Amino acid sequence: QVPKVRFGRTEVAMPIVTCGAMRFQHTWMPDFIPIVINKKKVVETPSQVNLEEVVRQCLKMGINHFETARMYGTSEIQLVHALKAMMERGEIKR
Repeated sequence: QVPKVRFGRTEVAMPIVTCGAMRFQHTWMPDFIPIVINKKKVVETPSQVNLEEVVRQCLKMGINHFETARMYGTSEIQLVHALKAMMERGEIKR
């Protein structure tokens, strides 16, 4: 298990290692560009299966902080979809 430390002045325990989601993306196309991204196509790619496995392995190691940003292409869409699917299957709790 990855060690955890207190986050700032809070009582929240954060892992000392986080998972950066910049490379999760299927495409670099940020969502503010006026070209519509087909979210269904994005989450039905082979990379989505790999992303879920990365999330699963991170959680097994105690890494529960996933860092993403709008400029990381479709990684936010994909991460949300993966977490939602894993919750619906009962693999993880909210």
